[in-house]
Amino acid sequence: MKKVNQLNFSQIYPSDSRKKEEYFIKLCLELASLGKGSVSPNPLVGAVVVKNNRIVGIGYHKRPGLSHAEKIAIDDAGKDARGADLYVNLEPCVHYGRTPPCVDYIIKKGIKRVYIGTVDPNPVVKGKGLRKLKRAGLDAKSGILEQECRDLNRKYFTFYEKNKIFVALKLAISLDGKIATEKGESKWISSESSRVYAHKLRGEFDLIAVGRNTLLKDDSSLVPYLCYSPSPPVPVIICSRKINFNRKVFKLHKRVILATPVSYKNLPENVEILKTKVKDKKVDLKNMLKRLHEKGFQSILFEGGAELVSSLLKNNLIDEYHIFITPFIIGSGISAFKSFKLKSLSQKRILDIKEMKTFDGTIYLRLS
Repeated sequence: MKKVNQLNFSQIYPSDSRKKEEYFIKLCLELASLGKGSVSPNPLVGAVVVKNNRIVGIGYHKRPGLSHAEKIAIDDAGKDARGADLYVNLEPCVHYGRTPPCVDYIIKKGIKRVYIGTVDPNPVVKGKGLRKLKRAGLDAKSGILEQECRDLNRKYFTFYEKNKIFVALKLAISLDGKIATEKGESKWISSESSRVYAHKLRGEFDLIAVGRNTLLKDDSSLVPYLCYSPSPPVPVIICSRKINFNRKVFKLHKRVILATPVSYKNLPENVEILKTKVKDKKVDLKNMLKRLHEKGFQSILFEGGAELVSSLLKNNLIDEYHIFITPFIIGSGISAFKSFKLKSLSQKRILDIKEMKTFDGTIYLRLS
């Protein structure tokens, strides 16, 4: 990785040490984001090595099994790493996995100070890396732009802190909340550029889920084909009744999970049955999500339709919403939330807007 050392950063913040720390942690977050869609189940991590107010090394984690961000940045710095400062958005690991502990490498290479965005929630790390750095005599601190650092790795934090899979819902709707006309026509509600972004989102999740009715109606491949994905999500088909396997999704993926209470005798080699409980004659979504978490999956993206959306809402299962709104009115079409009802406005939950973009007339909102 080419070194970035031309700019003297002391000119940006002559005396404010906090501003300096936040500046470099923000850069770590930008670097870490380059790993989206390829690092799971590992977290997104970026690292920057700074010496004499100049960046002498940068790095980010690219794939499980490859070097971690800290090692890449330190190696990029070379001999300049000795006596330098290391900035990283997540606590360095202290255990042996597919790679050796980053903390040991940081100490060995003579880093003087370590600035950490947030502590790692994984029990095998959780504060141990920070403590080991301090015991080795390094000046180490954490909690710099902590909320931003947690947000970047919200799926990872949900998995370890809440002991559950991170659940997101993606919807493309009209201004009046419709996902299709009365006759079921839904292609295309959102703009082409927004669909490219939606496919990018697909690639950032471990799993992508649809119900039986949506699969039969749209015959979606569930492949993020509009945007390159180094590690495409595994499709999850939610089906309380038997289904045949002549749909695109079963032909295009190496692995498909069929969440169902139904038993099958003959299955395609790429189809895996996830036996679920039944609730109200449908797949028990809460039970399904628990089973998927037990299998080690950290995140799942649900894509329509209306019945599935309502079931998720009724059971309060959604952690995050990705909503694409195109400002035109369908009228008496199919509502995304047709089976969901509030008994009183006192039950309403106002969502926080975390992110907003526009794509050729389509408005994108990330909410939680």
